Amino acid sequence: MLELTHRSFVAYTLPTTGEVVPLLQVTPSKTDKERLLVVSPELAEVLTAIITKVREGQEHVPLVSRYDQAERLHSPELPFLFQRPWGLRRQGMTHMRVKELLDRLVETAGITAVDGSPIRFTPHDFRRILSA
Repeated sequence: MLELTHRSFVAYTLPTTGEVVPLLQVTPSKTDKERLLVVSPELAEVLTAIITKVREGQEHVPLVSRYDQAERLHSPELPFLFQRPWGLRRQGMTHMRVKELLDRLVETAGITAVDGSPIRFTPHDFRRILSA
């Protein structure tokens, strides 16, 4: 999710009907193969809202670098969908930042386990939510 860029959200026009089908281009994957996923209307609406918010009234999504914890390196500057202001510049969101936001959400919403302890989510827990 954190590696999605504005370029990941593509439209394919069906040659027979001219209907536009929104697709999400996911690269790289665990197998280092590109995947194309058909985007539901609901997800298309969410992605469009994210793109609009990140643009902040500008024509293009800002180019930012993000740190990849697994690879231990900074990416080239790309139009990442999940980015945030950091001081006077912008940066791609990290796994730890998403974890902090999930923890805050759980606390604010009062989501608890059966024993009353707070539920702990990781970004990886949501990996299959788009296919449900």
